[in-house]
Amino acid sequence: MTRGARGARDAQPTTKQRLGNTSLPVAQFYWPGGFVEVRLPEGLELTIGRAASCDIVLEHPSVSRSHATLVTSPELRIADAGSANGTRVEGARLPPHQAAIIRSGMLVELGDVVFIPRTLEPGARLRRFGKLSHSRLREELDAMERVRIEEALEACHGNQSRAASLLGLPRRTFIARLERHGIGRPRTRQG
Repeated sequence: MTRGARGARDAQPTTKQRLGNTSLPVAQFYWPGGFVEVRLPEGLELTIGRAASCDIVLEHPSVSRSHATLVTSPELRIADAGSANGTRVEGARLPPHQAAIIRSGMLVELGDVVFIPRTLEPGARLRRFGKLSHSRLREELDAMERVRIEEALEACHGNQSRAASLLGLPRRTFIARLERHGIGRPRTRQG
């Protein structure tokens, strides 16, 4: 369940401001069985997490109480706040407290919650809450994850521990994902 963005809500543009020629950035959050969009006005630093004190509250078990920080200007940036399940941008895990620039359409993962920044066309309305057929998104994420796992294994010559480290995953989680994707457990190449 998502309560939205308290800090962002207070700074929402008026209808007159929305009718201008500029597109407004929004954050789209997806999780199994749910979806929400939150407007991202410029000049804010928003906290994302499960805690009620966060600006964007995502009540999902894979999201930490204080999971990440999102800065909306001059460029859209996200930084992991030392969360348990990490923050990934386009599949690459962010080191804690190191910001990464994100652009419209990029895939950001906060635990198992998917965040995609988008631009909202002038005059368009936000969708606050809604059910989402999550199967297509899950299929796309699974396909992307499988490719990244296979690339990591290839780069590490089949060494699972190194491939897990390269992806920023604990080895046990990496092995569980190998099994989930039906990828055989390769052995380190000799010679």
